[in-house]
Amino acid sequence: FELSHNHRATITSVQPDSLAAKAGLRPRDEILTANSTPIISPADLSWALHLLQKEPLELTILRAGSKIGITLKLPEDWRLGTDISRRVGTWPMRAWIGGGMKLRDLTDQERREKNLSTDQLALLAEHVGQYNDHAAAKRNGFQKGDILLQIDNLDTRLSESKLFALLLQKHPKPTGLKATILRNGKKLPLTFPIQ
Repeated sequence: FELSHNHRATITSVQPDSLAAKAGLRPRDEILTANSTPIISPADLSWALHLLQKEPLELTILRAGSKIGITLKLPEDWRLGTDISRRVGTWPMRAWIGGGMKLRDLTDQERREKNLSTDQLALLAEHVGQYNDHAAAKRNGFQKGDILLQIDNLDTRLSESKLFALLLQKHPKPTGLKATILRNGKKLPLTFPIQ
């Protein structure tokens, strides 16, 4: 589901056949609590999810003036499917993993134009940081417009969020990972920083 950006934790849409839809969440539901934590904004819900271990997510929602309890049973690997790209907290994370780059998965059309398959890793560096910890990728040779094709033996299609989750689990300490990028039609080896 998606939350409104300018109203208190109000659901704007629910994907059909999603866990949220199956649990009974609907557009215009207002989330009041998540596992007893009061929810004032989307950031509060992010925090409640961050604290979540293996228990289900217990929500109290307000629907048409009535409070309703909803239980979301999340799969064990639910964090790997989470898109963190729009979260405020991702900029410090991008310095930590990737040295200040903002990566975006190429669309199928963009892949066809560059003769890349739809199932391979192809993350476009939309932004490469210029200062301090955010300049580590720049110092390692990355440029805006580079396309990440392989990193640490990962070469299948992944979102930035899933890539970050996998790398965090596998490399909790600072390291440099072998990477292959595409720049101006040529493949180049670079070192992907984890700080």
